[in-house]
Amino acid sequence: MKKLILTAATITATVVLLGLLMGYWMENRRVSSISKEIEDLSIQNNDALLQMAYFETFQTKENFCESVVPTTIDLLRNAIDKGMKLERYETINRLAPGYILEKKKYATILLRLWFNVIQLREICDENYSTIIYLYNHDPINGAEKTRQDIQSRALLELEHVCGKEKILLFALPSDLELTTITLLKKQYNITQVPSIIINEKYVFKGITNYNEIIPYTNCDLNG
Repeated sequence: MKKLILTAATITATVVLLGLLMGYWMENRRVSSISKEIEDLSIQNNDALLQMAYFETFQTKENFCESVVPTTIDLLRNAIDKGMKLERYETINRLAPGYILEKKKYATILLRLWFNVIQLREICDENYSTIIYLYNHDPINGAEKTRQDIQSRALLELEHVCGKEKILLFALPSDLELTTITLLKKQYNITQVPSIIINEKYVFKGITNYNEIIPYTNCDLNG
């Protein structure tokens, strides 16, 4: 009887260990996969920045805006898709340390894109609006998470109503200790989340309905 119990316990322990190893392997594959995608995204982003540097160096505007603006906006859309994929993976295993590092890399890509589209708007006389959305990667409680979810939905609704070509959204985690985001918060005196910054001028703190945001953007509902 004791031998039978010992055998059963050994089998159970083996199954549990194999399950843990399989989970660890799958988690590593997910982290490796999203890491490669973010690295590819970073290369594309650096290429976009080099195009801007090329323009600033040689001051040649011929075909520059027609080529670079749509390419940069497409890059932002691609970045947003990658960000959503990263969020889905994080939901499966929120505590995996690899995701935090990838989230920081992703945030720096968005910041560089933001600076790029600001310059392009001026150089190419574009009419889109930029919106920085600051949130906490790790909400301090359920109420904060709910507020962030409400604000996220409002911004997605704004994007849907106005059009993705008119509203460029940049969702940035305010609590991952990135120096540039810390500077951004200090410059705009942001002490709470969710908060949004529209066109580098207008700041809204707390939950803001998309109808309240529209007048501060270049969204033309009659266009």
